[in-house]
Amino acid sequence: MENNTKSKRKVGAAFASIILAVLMLALCAVSFFVTNGAKNRDALDIASSENVSDVTAFSEDYVRQTAIFADNTFKRATSAAIAYTGKDSDLEKIATALSFETILVTDDKGKITASYPEGEAGKYLKDDKNTAPLNVVAKGIAVKKLGDPQKTDDGYSVYAAVARQDAGGAVAVKMAADEYADVCGETLAGKCGENVIIEKDGKVVSSSFADAGEKTIKELGAKENGEHFEIKLDKGKTYSAKVEKAGDYTVLTAIEKGMGGKGNPNSALIIGITAVALTVAGCALIFLTGKKEEE
Repeated sequence: MENNTKSKRKVGAAFASIILAVLMLALCAVSFFVTNGAKNRDALDIASSENVSDVTAFSEDYVRQTAIFADNTFKRATSAAIAYTGKDSDLEKIATALSFETILVTDDKGKITASYPEGEAGKYLKDDKNTAPLNVVAKGIAVKKLGDPQKTDDGYSVYAAVARQDAGGAVAVKMAADEYADVCGETLAGKCGENVIIEKDGKVVSSSFADAGEKTIKELGAKENGEHFEIKLDKGKTYSAKVEKAGDYTVLTAIEKGMGGKGNPNSALIIGITAVALTVAGCALIFLTGKKEEE
Protein backbone atom coordinates (compact mmCIF):
# COMPACT_ATOMS: atom_id res chain seq x y z
CA MET A 1 0.00 0.00 0.00
CA GLU A 2 2.84 2.39 0.89
CA ASN A 3 4.65 1.60 -2.38
CA ASN A 4 1.46 2.25 -4.31
CA THR A 5 1.13 5.68 -2.61
CA LYS A 6 4.76 6.58 -3.41
CA SER A 7 4.22 5.54 -6.99
CA LYS A 8 1.17 7.77 -7.25
CA ARG A 9 3.15 10.68 -5.78
CA LYS A 10 5.92 10.19 -8.35
CA VAL A 11 3.38 10.16 -11.15
CA GLY A 12 1.75 13.28 -9.72
CA ALA A 13 5.10 15.07 -9.48
CA ALA A 14 5.97 14.12 -13.04
CA PHE A 15 2.60 15.27 -14.29
CA ALA A 16 2.98 18.55 -12.38
CA SER A 17 6.41 19.10 -13.96
CA ILE A 18 4.94 18.56 -17.41
CA ILE A 19 2.16 21.06 -16.69
CA LEU A 20 4.66 23.66 -15.46
CA ALA A 21 6.85 23.12 -18.52
CA VAL A 22 3.88 23.60 -20.85
CA LEU A 23 2.86 26.76 -18.99
CA MET A 24 6.39 28.15 -19.20
CA LEU A 25 6.48 27.52 -22.95
CA ALA A 26 3.13 29.25 -23.33
CA LEU A 27 4.41 32.23 -21.35
CA CYS A 28 7.53 32.44 -23.53
CA ALA A 29 5.40 32.38 -26.68
CA VAL A 30 3.15 35.16 -25.38
CA SER A 31 6.21 37.18 -24.34
CA PHE A 32 7.78 36.82 -27.79
CA PHE A 33 4.75 37.85 -29.81
CA VAL A 34 3.73 40.68 -27.51
CA THR A 35 7.20 42.23 -27.18
CA ASN A 36 8.04 41.73 -30.85
CA GLY A 37 4.87 43.47 -31.99
CA ALA A 38 5.33 46.25 -29.43
CA LYS A 39 8.94 46.81 -30.46
CA ASN A 40 7.96 47.07 -34.12
CA ARG A 41 5.23 49.62 -33.45
CA ASP A 42 7.38 51.59 -31.04
CA ALA A 43 10.35 51.67 -33.44
CA LEU A 44 8.11 52.92 -36.25
CA ASP A 45 6.64 55.69 -34.10
CA ILE A 46 10.10 56.80 -32.97
CA ALA A 47 11.52 56.76 -36.51
CA SER A 48 8.51 58.61 -37.93
CA SER A 49 8.70 61.27 -35.22
CA GLU A 50 12.41 61.86 -35.90
CA ASN A 51 11.84 62.06 -39.65
CA VAL A 52 8.97 64.52 -39.24
CA SER A 53 11.20 66.68 -37.05
CA ASP A 54 14.00 66.69 -39.65
CA VAL A 55 11.67 67.42 -42.58
CA THR A 56 9.86 70.17 -40.64
CA ALA A 57 13.20 71.84 -39.95
CA PHE A 58 14.06 71.56 -43.65
CA SER A 59 10.69 73.04 -44.64
CA GLU A 60 11.09 75.99 -42.28
CA ASP A 61 14.61 76.68 -43.59
CA TYR A 62 13.84 76.13 -47.28
CA VAL A 63 13.38 79.80 -48.24
CA ARG A 64 16.64 80.81 -46.54
CA GLN A 65 18.64 77.99 -48.15
CA THR A 66 17.19 78.81 -51.59
CA ALA A 67 18.18 82.45 -51.13
CA ILE A 68 21.72 81.45 -50.12
CA PHE A 69 22.02 79.23 -53.21
CA ALA A 70 20.86 82.05 -55.49
CA ASP A 71 23.13 84.60 -53.80
CA ASN A 72 26.23 82.39 -54.17
CA THR A 73 25.36 81.74 -57.83
CA PHE A 74 24.99 85.46 -58.57
CA LYS A 75 28.29 86.24 -56.87
CA ARG A 76 30.08 83.90 -59.26
CA ALA A 77 28.23 85.27 -62.27
CA THR A 78 29.08 88.84 -61.20
CA SER A 79 32.76 87.87 -61.03
CA ALA A 80 32.53 86.88 -64.69
CA ALA A 81 30.85 90.20 -65.60
CA ILE A 82 33.59 92.14 -63.82
CA ALA A 83 36.30 90.08 -65.53
CA TYR A 84 34.80 90.69 -68.97
CA THR A 85 35.96 94.10 -70.14
CA GLY A 86 35.25 93.85 -73.86
CA LYS A 87 35.91 91.86 -77.02
CA ASP A 88 39.57 91.37 -76.13
CA SER A 89 38.73 89.49 -72.92
CA ASP A 90 39.65 85.80 -72.86
CA LEU A 91 36.39 84.01 -72.05
CA GLU A 92 38.10 80.62 -71.81
CA LYS A 93 40.39 81.87 -69.03
CA ILE A 94 37.45 83.43 -67.20
CA ALA A 95 35.44 80.20 -67.51
CA THR A 96 38.37 78.09 -66.28
CA ALA A 97 39.12 80.37 -63.33
CA LEU A 98 35.48 80.42 -62.17
CA SER A 99 34.61 76.82 -63.14
CA PHE A 100 31.92 77.73 -65.67
CA GLU A 101 30.77 75.34 -68.36
CA THR A 102 29.51 78.17 -70.58
CA ILE A 103 29.75 81.96 -70.84
CA LEU A 104 27.46 83.98 -73.10
CA VAL A 105 27.89 87.73 -73.63
CA THR A 106 24.91 89.58 -75.18
CA ASP A 107 23.97 93.03 -76.39
CA ASP A 108 20.97 94.96 -75.09
CA LYS A 109 18.60 93.01 -77.38
CA GLY A 110 19.62 89.58 -76.09
CA LYS A 111 21.78 88.75 -79.11
CA ILE A 112 24.89 86.75 -78.22
CA THR A 113 28.04 88.62 -79.30
CA ALA A 114 30.68 86.34 -77.76
CA SER A 115 30.72 82.91 -76.13
CA TYR A 116 32.74 80.15 -74.57
CA PRO A 117 32.79 77.57 -76.03
CA GLU A 118 32.72 79.38 -79.35
CA GLY A 119 29.88 78.95 -81.83
CA GLU A 120 26.99 80.72 -80.09
CA ALA A 121 27.61 84.23 -81.43
CA GLY A 122 24.71 85.49 -83.55
CA LYS A 123 22.07 83.49 -81.65
CA TYR A 124 19.61 84.94 -79.11
CA LEU A 125 19.02 84.03 -75.46
CA LYS A 126 15.30 83.68 -76.21
CA ASP A 127 16.01 80.87 -78.71
CA ASP A 128 16.93 78.37 -75.96
CA LYS A 129 14.42 77.43 -73.26
CA ASN A 130 17.19 77.33 -70.65
CA THR A 131 18.46 80.85 -71.40
CA ALA A 132 15.17 82.48 -72.44
CA PRO A 133 14.32 83.53 -68.83
CA LEU A 134 17.62 85.44 -68.71
CA ASN A 135 16.63 87.76 -71.56
CA VAL A 136 15.13 90.23 -69.07
CA VAL A 137 18.66 91.04 -67.91
CA ALA A 138 19.95 91.60 -71.45
CA LYS A 139 17.09 94.06 -72.08
CA GLY A 140 17.71 95.95 -68.83
CA ILE A 141 14.42 94.89 -67.21
CA ALA A 142 16.30 93.17 -64.38
CA VAL A 143 19.88 93.36 -63.13
CA LYS A 144 20.13 89.63 -62.44
CA LYS A 145 18.17 86.46 -63.08
CA LEU A 146 18.50 82.82 -62.10
CA GLY A 147 17.34 80.08 -64.45
CA ASP A 148 15.71 76.85 -63.35
CA PRO A 149 18.30 74.30 -62.17
CA GLN A 150 18.55 71.39 -64.61
CA LYS A 151 19.01 67.75 -63.63
CA THR A 152 22.07 66.14 -65.25
CA ASP A 153 23.66 62.69 -65.18
CA ASP A 154 26.15 63.95 -62.58
CA GLY A 155 23.93 66.22 -60.51
CA TYR A 156 22.57 69.67 -61.37
CA SER A 157 23.54 72.64 -63.50
CA VAL A 158 22.12 76.16 -63.57
CA TYR A 159 22.18 79.28 -65.77
CA ALA A 160 22.45 82.74 -64.26
CA ALA A 161 22.77 86.17 -65.82
CA VAL A 162 23.87 89.58 -64.53
CA ALA A 163 24.10 92.95 -66.26
CA ARG A 164 27.30 93.68 -68.17
CA GLN A 165 29.74 96.11 -66.54
CA ASP A 166 31.21 97.50 -69.77
CA ALA A 167 28.06 98.06 -71.87
CA GLY A 168 24.38 97.25 -72.24
CA GLY A 169 23.42 93.60 -72.29
CA ALA A 170 24.15 90.62 -70.06
CA VAL A 171 26.78 88.09 -69.12
CA ALA A 172 25.12 84.70 -68.78
CA VAL A 173 26.92 81.70 -67.34
CA LYS A 174 26.22 78.02 -66.90
CA MET A 175 27.76 76.18 -63.96
CA ALA A 176 27.55 72.91 -62.06
CA ALA A 177 25.23 73.17 -59.05
CA ASP A 178 25.51 69.84 -57.25
CA GLU A 179 24.64 71.52 -53.94
CA TYR A 180 21.14 72.11 -55.30
CA ALA A 181 20.30 68.47 -54.50
CA ASP A 182 20.48 69.44 -50.82
CA VAL A 183 18.66 72.75 -51.35
CA CYS A 184 15.67 71.21 -53.16
CA GLY A 185 15.45 68.27 -50.73
CA GLU A 186 16.43 65.50 -53.13
CA THR A 187 18.91 64.06 -50.61
CA LEU A 188 16.64 64.57 -47.58
CA ALA A 189 15.13 61.06 -47.42
CA GLY A 190 18.59 59.49 -47.46
CA LYS A 191 19.62 61.69 -44.55
CA CYS A 192 16.53 60.55 -42.61
CA GLY A 193 17.35 56.86 -43.13
CA GLU A 194 16.14 53.86 -45.10
CA ASN A 195 12.58 53.37 -46.38
CA VAL A 196 11.49 57.00 -46.32
CA ILE A 197 9.46 58.85 -48.96
CA ILE A 198 9.01 62.63 -48.85
CA GLU A 199 6.41 64.34 -51.02
CA LYS A 200 5.22 67.87 -51.68
CA ASP A 201 1.92 68.57 -53.44
CA GLY A 202 1.57 64.87 -54.26
CA LYS A 203 4.96 64.64 -56.01
CA VAL A 204 7.93 62.70 -54.70
CA VAL A 205 10.71 65.08 -53.65
CA SER A 206 13.02 62.47 -52.18
CA SER A 207 12.98 58.73 -51.54
CA SER A 208 15.22 56.17 -49.85
CA PHE A 209 12.61 53.39 -50.11
CA ALA A 210 14.42 51.25 -52.70
CA ASP A 211 11.95 48.34 -52.61
CA ALA A 212 9.07 50.72 -53.40
CA GLY A 213 10.69 51.81 -56.66
CA GLU A 214 9.04 54.95 -58.06
CA LYS A 215 5.70 54.47 -56.32
CA THR A 216 4.11 57.44 -54.61
CA ILE A 217 2.77 57.41 -51.07
CA LYS A 218 -0.78 57.13 -52.40
CA GLU A 219 0.14 54.19 -54.64
CA LEU A 220 1.47 52.36 -51.59
CA GLY A 221 -2.01 52.49 -50.03
CA ALA A 222 -1.09 54.93 -47.30
CA LYS A 223 -3.42 56.11 -44.56
CA GLU A 224 -2.57 59.77 -44.14
CA ASN A 225 -4.05 60.05 -40.65
CA GLY A 226 -1.01 58.84 -38.73
CA GLU A 227 -2.30 55.27 -38.33
CA HIS A 228 -0.04 52.28 -38.89
CA PHE A 229 -0.64 50.25 -42.03
CA GLU A 230 1.06 47.46 -43.96
CA ILE A 231 2.85 47.63 -47.29
CA LYS A 232 3.23 44.36 -49.17
CA LEU A 233 5.62 44.58 -52.11
CA ASP A 234 6.25 42.32 -55.08
CA LYS A 235 9.59 41.21 -53.65
CA GLY A 236 7.75 39.39 -50.87
CA LYS A 237 8.68 41.83 -48.12
CA THR A 238 6.12 43.33 -45.78
CA TYR A 239 6.59 46.68 -44.09
CA SER A 240 4.90 48.49 -41.25
CA ALA A 241 4.45 52.12 -42.29
CA LYS A 242 3.16 55.44 -41.10
CA VAL A 243 2.46 58.76 -42.85
CA GLU A 244 2.62 62.16 -41.18
CA LYS A 245 2.67 65.81 -42.24
CA ALA A 246 5.81 67.90 -41.81
CA GLY A 247 5.32 71.54 -42.75
CA ASP A 248 4.63 71.68 -46.48
CA TYR A 249 5.68 68.04 -46.88
CA THR A 250 4.23 64.56 -46.36
CA VAL A 251 6.52 61.91 -44.90
CA LEU A 252 6.16 58.14 -45.15
CA THR A 253 8.32 56.07 -42.81
CA ALA A 254 8.45 52.28 -43.15
CA ILE A 255 10.11 49.47 -41.18
CA GLU A 256 10.42 45.94 -42.45
CA LYS A 257 8.33 43.52 -40.40
CA GLY A 258 10.40 41.97 -37.63
CA MET A 259 12.72 44.97 -37.32
CA GLY A 260 12.07 46.38 -33.86
CA GLY A 261 13.33 48.95 -31.45
CA LYS A 262 12.63 49.80 -27.82
CA GLY A 263 9.78 47.95 -26.15
CA ASN A 264 6.44 49.32 -25.13
CA PRO A 265 5.63 49.53 -21.37
CA ASN A 266 2.22 47.95 -22.04
CA SER A 267 3.93 44.75 -23.15
CA ALA A 268 5.25 44.19 -19.62
CA LEU A 269 1.71 44.56 -18.22
CA ILE A 270 0.31 42.05 -20.73
CA ILE A 271 3.07 39.55 -19.99
CA GLY A 272 2.61 40.02 -16.22
CA ILE A 273 -1.13 39.38 -16.38
CA THR A 274 -0.58 36.35 -18.60
CA ALA A 275 2.05 34.96 -16.23
CA VAL A 276 -0.27 35.32 -13.20
CA ALA A 277 -3.17 33.71 -15.06
CA LEU A 278 -1.06 30.77 -16.22
CA THR A 279 0.45 30.32 -12.76
CA VAL A 280 -3.00 30.22 -11.13
CA ALA A 281 -4.20 27.77 -13.77
CA GLY A 282 -1.13 25.59 -13.22
CA CYS A 283 -1.52 25.54 -9.46
CA ALA A 284 -5.19 24.64 -9.79
CA LEU A 285 -4.39 21.74 -12.12
CA ILE A 286 -1.65 20.45 -9.85
CA PHE A 287 -3.95 20.69 -6.80
CA LEU A 288 -6.79 18.88 -8.55
CA THR A 289 -4.44 16.21 -9.88
CA GLY A 290 -2.95 15.64 -6.46
CA LYS A 291 -6.35 15.51 -4.80
CA LYS A 292 -7.62 12.99 -7.37
CA GLU A 293 -4.62 10.71 -6.84
CA GLU A 294 -5.01 10.82 -3.07
CA GLU A 295 -8.58 9.65 -3.46
